Amino acid sequence: MKIEIIVAAVFCFIAMIASVAYYHTKEQENISKTMALAMERGIDPMAVRCSYAEPNDMVCVAYAASGKRAESAPILNKK
Repeated sequence: MKIEIIVAAVFCFIAMIASVAYYHTKEQENISKTMALAMERGIDPMAVRCSYAEPNDMVCVAYAASGKRAESAPILNKK
């Protein structure tokens, strides 16, 4: 009885690790496809990278502070 519970818990733990690894792998593949598509269309790849980044990513904070904008992005004017 006790060994079955341990085996089940280990199996669930391994399945959880495998699913997290699969999720992150697919996320990276989608980001790379999006960046390739953006570069084909002439959009700044750094802007695409920063759209997927965490809010405290220092590279994207510096990019935002530089004031650069993607040339194909519309500029909204507040009135």
